[in-house]
Amino acid sequence: MFVVLFQKLSDTKNIDTDFENLCSDISGRLSGDKKYILGDHPSELDTLIYGHIKAIYKYRDNYKNLYGIIEKFPNLITFMSRIDDMLPK
Repeated sequence: MFVVLFQKLSDTKNIDTDFENLCSDISGRLSGDKKYILGDHPSELDTLIYGHIKAIYKYRDNYKNLYGIIEKFPNLITFMSRIDDMLPK
């Protein structure tokens, strides 16, 4: 699902709108007390989403528009931080 949506992003002129819609969908799937996309434990899909969000967040100077969109969805930042905390330091 996520890969197909990112392929769509690369084919469009309106990346910001499509990316915001994608973030909104992911944010909705993380609504309430859901910690991960598919349940109580991280899945491969969670790691894929995490990797994309983390790259944009870490290199925000290069992706100012996309970073600004992610900032509109606090639960995406919480999701990213939750997985960050699981990784070895």
